[in-house]
Amino acid sequence: MDLSNFKTYSISTGIIRMTVAKSGISFSKTAVIRLGKPEFACILINSEEKIVVIQKSNKDDEAAAPFFKSGRKNVTVRWNYRDLLQRLEEMMNWDTNENTYRIDGMYHSEEDVLSFDLKAAQIIE
Repeated sequence: MDLSNFKTYSISTGIIRMTVAKSGISFSKTAVIRLGKPEFACILINSEEKIVVIQKSNKDDEAAAPFFKSGRKNVTVRWNYRDLLQRLEEMMNWDTNENTYRIDGMYHSEEDVLSFDLKAAQIIE
């Protein structure tokens, strides 16, 4: 059997998820794994449709932010960028001082990106 067109699929028990809270924005283990544990990533925001996309990047990209540090045992990512948090709060009229928001996402293999529809956010009790 010719395996040249096959790629290893990394199994994870969780789901692709982004959490927005006053302490920052975090991405689940499955989200990080699906994106391939990149060292850098960019965030793209569609303000009209209220969708956030996370895209692999490299350190030379001006818009890139550190994402995953290889060698870490904890395969989650937390961004503590206050300006990004404020942007999402304003766009969605959220209050992260009072609530934490959970957004399930999707992996798009053809584009190799994660997307999160902020309109589908749920408040974590």
